[in-house]
Amino acid sequence: MKVTIDRLEGDFAIVELEDGRFIEVLKDLFEDVSEGDIYEICKDEAAKEERTEEIMSLFERLKRKE
Repeated sequence: MKVTIDRLEGDFAIVELEDGRFIEVLKDLFEDVSEGDIYEICKDEAAKEERTEEIMSLFERLKRKE
């Protein structure tokens, strides 16, 4: 999904979605953001799997300490 930075308002970026809707998000989510920038947002399944494994490992270590 591509999003376009429509404008910046304080700590927020007003973002236009591909379907023409506008949403407000924290501009800290974007690196070096300015009006007119276009970002592509995609789901990262590999990173999700890695993070899930990390969390499960931490959970198992906590259970062993009890």
